[in-house]
Amino acid sequence: MSASPRIGGLVASRIAAPLAAALLATACSSGPAIDTGPLGNGGDPGGLCSFLAPGVVLSYGATLLENTGQSAVVVQKVDLVQPRHLQLVASYVVPTRGNFEVGVWDGFPPGPQPGVEWSQRMRAAGARIPPAHGTHRADLLTVLKPTGPVAEAQAIDVFYREGGQQYHMQTHVRFVLLVGRHCPANWPLKYPG
Repeated sequence: MSASPRIGGLVASRIAAPLAAALLATACSSGPAIDTGPLGNGGDPGGLCSFLAPGVVLSYGATLLENTGQSAVVVQKVDLVQPRHLQLVASYVVPTRGNFEVGVWDGFPPGPQPGVEWSQRMRAAGARIPPAHGTHRADLLTVLKPTGPVAEAQAIDVFYREGGQQYHMQTHVRFVLLVGRHCPANWPLKYPG
């Protein structure tokens, strides 16, 4: 993947495997099994801590949606897992080519980027993702708005259908957004999830 654009004060770090296991253990036990469908396993475990100026949103477009199924995936719902002072303002499915991704941005994402087909974006709810072929894939772009000085979510849930089957993908990226202050080097310890 190409490097995501840098944002002011962005600190990305890996979170230990126990956190990923805890996320899976706390997931809702009813409904389809998590991360077993054609959109994959929710990606690598990790975390993102970001400084945001008051009134600014974060656009997170680093969740790959690669449909390995035989028919189109239809996204039904995108939601945050255990949000605290954090709102999901909007979510989009954005087609990409090659090893490019939408990336992570302060504010709403800009227009044209190499390999990102921004003009072909779709609202996530109801979006159809065809089976992946060649280097054609899609990213999930979520626009996150803090509603307090420390805003958090444990992950992103994506509920979808493919071939008459219901699926549930949960990312393994934890979010901590700090309004008006920078992320400390020890942010996973200071803001335990």
